Amino acid sequence: MHKTKHILVAEDSEPDFLLLERAFKLAGLPHQLTRVRNGPHVIKYLKGEVPFQNRAISPLPHLLILDDNMPETSGMQLLAFLKEQGNPLPVVMLSGSGHPGDVQAALSLGAVEYLTKPPSPAELIVLAQTIHHRWLSNR
Repeated sequence: MHKTKHILVAEDSEPDFLLLERAFKLAGLPHQLTRVRNGPHVIKYLKGEVPFQNRAISPLPHLLILDDNMPETSGMQLLAFLKEQGNPLPVVMLSGSGHPGDVQAALSLGAVEYLTKPPSPAELIVLAQTIHHRWLSNR
């Protein structure tokens, strides 16, 4: 039995978020995924600012899954901000691009891992299991 963890997912695409949430469920993982749509909302969430001030409803996450291509603030900009703030939250970058320069930039800005969005639902389930085993099962 897996212990439930809270995952904050910064993803502007609702269909992509719903696919990820479904992949976690189909993988048999009990984690709670909460979606925010952009970088400013990530910052408000982590700081506990309105509308995320109630920690019973918006608990501090164990992991942040971050899309790079978001409106207002890119994932890379958000990683740079979190690094400047000394935020210890592990961040997994999940992006449609697997460009080596993007991977290196994300890792140098503090992401613990850079994963490419898989093309099939079956591979997304494997990705959910990978995230669980690497970043959530022992925390």
